[in-house]
Amino acid sequence: MQLRYAKLEVVDESGWLYKRGKRFKSKVKRYVVVKGDKLQLFDPNDRKVPKFEASLIECSVEAVGSDGLTVHAPDRSVTLYASQPEHAKDWLRVLEVATQKCEDYYDLGKELGKGSFARVVVGTDKKTGEKFAVKILEKSSDPKKFARQKEIYMREMKIMAKSDHPNVVRLFDIFDTPQRLFLVMEYMEGGELFDIIAEEKQFSEEKAAQVMREVLNGVQYLHEAGVVHRDIKPENILCVNKSWPLKVKLVDFGLANMVESEETLLKSLVGTCVYRAPEMVRKQGHGPKVDLWACGVILYVMMFGMFPFFGLNDQEYLAEIDQGLIFPNDMRDDVSKHAKDLMHALLDVDPDRRFSAVDALRHPWFNADSVRGVQAHVPKAKRENLSKQSRQNSAKLGYYSPLSSPRTSSRINSTT
Repeated sequence: MQLRYAKLEVVDESGWLYKRGKRFKSKVKRYVVVKGDKLQLFDPNDRKVPKFEASLIECSVEAVGSDGLTVHAPDRSVTLYASQPEHAKDWLRVLEVATQKCEDYYDLGKELGKGSFARVVVGTDKKTGEKFAVKILEKSSDPKKFARQKEIYMREMKIMAKSDHPNVVRLFDIFDTPQRLFLVMEYMEGGELFDIIAEEKQFSEEKAAQVMREVLNGVQYLHEAGVVHRDIKPENILCVNKSWPLKVKLVDFGLANMVESEETLLKSLVGTCVYRAPEMVRKQGHGPKVDLWACGVILYVMMFGMFPFFGLNDQEYLAEIDQGLIFPNDMRDDVSKHAKDLMHALLDVDPDRRFSAVDALRHPWFNADSVRGVQAHVPKAKRENLSKQSRQNSAKLGYYSPLSSPRTSSRINSTT
């Protein structure tokens, strides 16, 4: 991918430069080492103890004449000279790569969201004024935790860097520092799909079909690229704007993983409780079909304002799943046969029978004239429960959500 500003290079350069002596102002030779974000200057006769050392993340660099450059560190500045202008240009480029920071190119502003290890803020391009969403991932100082973090961060970065699809959020820049990783992404002005579901209270079948088609297009693209998202939910589906027809995109690949084939099974129990497929909860190994289960849950939530299955723990959740998919009595007749059939296909407990994204997109519901204008009826109590769900609670949607399932609605409502 072509980044806007960042240069993803591992800097490891060394060689001879000159600096002016403090006393006589004559040029003295220094052996210069730039490795990663560290700058060291050594005396020609002693390359063990540096005469000067600085973290380049805290520095800036500028050209001085045709053959020089100055490194500005927090406590002092050092001007270095090359024997030839061409060499000075080469060293300037090396140091520019080593000192590059997100803040050099983007003004970081309003916070859009926050999680355990990351937050997302608005980033404004200093040159063009364009807005972006900047995900800032904090790196642990604990070596063991950092090793695990690095694996996850690199995987997320790799998936986003190679993704190019209208229903997957784009990545534009990457800045890696010792303390943080900055991912500069597409800014989605419409916010989370969750908030639009809460505001609208209910989706007509036409609206639900339009949103689900875009989600499935994104899922199909990821699966064909060997990527399983594993955390698809309304909070991880962003909207270009809030006007219909919605344009939506998948985001947040922190829990995603790669699979080499349909037969490859993943083991980790990840994702948000009420969107987890039964094979994941039972730790039987899982693959791409877990994303289709999550799509089925989202479709059900858009249509009915509650989850298809709910429980206060894994056992209760799986017990509901084992009883089979049902629809609320007061809404059952308001939803088309095609819509219910697709939900059954996406929420099939057997991943081998469960629809793939390709299967789902071919379903007649997406082409049926019957979906146009069909409005799902959501009882007032359910609509209030959904609209009251705050952003803070939505980030933790799970067994304690005020949203419930048809079987548990009376019990859950009495405790919320």
